[in-house]
Amino acid sequence: AKFTYDWTTTNGNIVGSKNTISTKVDKAGDYNLLVTDQVNGCQTNTNITVKQDTIQPIVTIPTPAEITCIKTNIQLIANSNTN
Repeated sequence: AKFTYDWTTTNGNIVGSKNTISTKVDKAGDYNLLVTDQVNGCQTNTNITVKQDTIQPIVTIPTPAEITCIKTNIQLIANSNTN
């Protein structure tokens, strides 16, 4: 069977192809995929809600060593959560 695909949204933003089985979006919102069988005309659709990740990462820098006349530079190492 040959299928056609049609992605739509009323409040999101589709940046990929609207006529493939998968697409790319760059905004939270509600998205709908309509699939049509070109042989018999049957259609089905599905909806998905994409939510925006609003949790800010946590970044920390451990207390560095002191700069002295002998030790004239230090390395700072930042750590972050990977949620």
